Amino acid sequence: KSKSREYLESLCLCFPDGSPVDTCEKAGEYVRMTCKKKLVGDIKEQLEEVKKGFSVEEVTMGTLIGMLGACEVMTLVCGEEVVSGEAVVANIEFRNWEKGDSTPYYLCTLLRELPFSDLRDFLRLCTGTSTIPYGGIP
Repeated sequence: KSKSREYLESLCLCFPDGSPVDTCEKAGEYVRMTCKKKLVGDIKEQLEEVKKGFSVEEVTMGTLIGMLGACEVMTLVCGEEVVSGEAVVANIEFRNWEKGDSTPYYLCTLLRELPFSDLRDFLRLCTGTSTIPYGGIP
């Protein structure tokens, strides 16, 4: 086996149909599919809601998005750029914690006191983006 094939097999990547990603060509296709899902498929519902909000059926999505400015599109897709600790805390849901456990309290207190740059790092760690996603944290 080649080193690249061994490396790909060590990643244990599979297509949705279960077939393995075991060649460089398949890896390229896997990356394209994953990017398309993340950049289009995962936000398709939100984009459809934006389209419905304009109530213009004959306008294509490309034309519709073209009517928005870059900042407006970024806000719709990525969320607000300026984030406060209070906004982050408002989007946190604690599950499976004992009622008297102090960890959620301390985490919320810490988040409210974090500097802006550290809050963005925290969000990047938890959500993959440095902002609160449009519509809140799922």
